[in-house]
Amino acid sequence: NLDSPRDDSNVKEVEDVVLTVYPQSINTISVFNIWKPYKLEANTDRYYFDDGGNIELPRSRVKGNSYKVSSNVPVIYSDELKTAKPIGMGQYHGEDDYIRSCLKLPDSLPDRVKSLTFDVVGKYKSDFEKAYAIQQYLRTEYPYTLDTSSVPQDRDFVDYFLFDEKKGYCTYYASAMAVMSRI
Repeated sequence: NLDSPRDDSNVKEVEDVVLTVYPQSINTISVFNIWKPYKLEANTDRYYFDDGGNIELPRSRVKGNSYKVSSNVPVIYSDELKTAKPIGMGQYHGEDDYIRSCLKLPDSLPDRVKSLTFDVVGKYKSDFEKAYAIQQYLRTEYPYTLDTSSVPQDRDFVDYFLFDEKKGYCTYYASAMAVMSRI
């Protein structure tokens, strides 16, 4: 069992979810999982787990071997999100500097990423509507594939995904969603 520190005081309801992954050809040490995993069933006794919920296995144990990750995922209702007020920085109780550092976008973020984001969310008012618009845009405009090229060293990852590669897998979508949501 995995032991992750968590403050779930604001979570009203959770759903127990078991994710089974069957890696085929992807060569990674990452164990794909969902929010706050609490149990890993894998063909190994060795793994690395950190406070952020990241799990890594020895490379030889991931490729071609299935594994299961169990998580208690919060149940979130869209009607509550639609009416939720944005969280102000003062609500983080003394963690403001840390939170700001995590949410800060790099100064080197290309302007065209910002411009595209404004085009996608321009007609929406609430944070929920904007996030949903970004999600739908990414889903409809960029095909999912594990067959991607390497990002050039001198390029911003999200910019490269949105304007050059134009296809990707979960890391590409999550990175673009996180960056675009912060603009």
